[in-house]
Amino acid sequence: MENFIFHTELKSELNFLIENSHKLDGVLCFHGLAGCGKTTFAKYYSHLVSKEVHLYDASSHLFDKGSASNILKKINETGRSLSEFTDGGKYNADAFWSHCFIIDEWSNLSASRQNAYKVTLERVSKEMNALFILIINTSKECKIDKVLTSAILSRCQTVDFDIKAEHIDEVTELVKERYSMLDEEYIRKTLPDMRQIAKRAKLLS
Repeated sequence: MENFIFHTELKSELNFLIENSHKLDGVLCFHGLAGCGKTTFAKYYSHLVSKEVHLYDASSHLFDKGSASNILKKINETGRSLSEFTDGGKYNADAFWSHCFIIDEWSNLSASRQNAYKVTLERVSKEMNALFILIINTSKECKIDKVLTSAILSRCQTVDFDIKAEHIDEVTELVKERYSMLDEEYIRKTLPDMRQIAKRAKLLS
């Protein structure tokens, strides 16, 4: 967790998920603006709590039209290990979850396509002892209840990665500690896009 720049409230929630992953119902949803660390943390978290990790992009052929009942077969056929994103590919043999499926860009799916998976997510989770992490981009104008259908939202435990006004000062100080080459004005202007901040810091280092 020390590698992530998150405000105290979010860190507390994420630590709770790490410590209590075995109590989850099987579907998490990480949401927030682009670049705020959702996917990067999902990769880190899934390595901690599962024995095998797979990453998918919801805009790919995997989620094209077809029977949602085929998702388990497609996942097994097209899943790829995230060894390049984890600690040398060494998985947590003692983890509660056998599998973790990270589905990035879930918000690319239409409402009808999302709803086609509502039962399947639960079934696959139970059959394979699998945790799903759905990752979606949200904003002030496009909140989570506008992006996720009610059927999917009701099946998720959601985590908001956004940096709200009350968190700006804390996160700005954390960024300054990590990237001393960046000036405060740039940091405040760029937040919450931590991806751009890290790129800028790399260029200046």
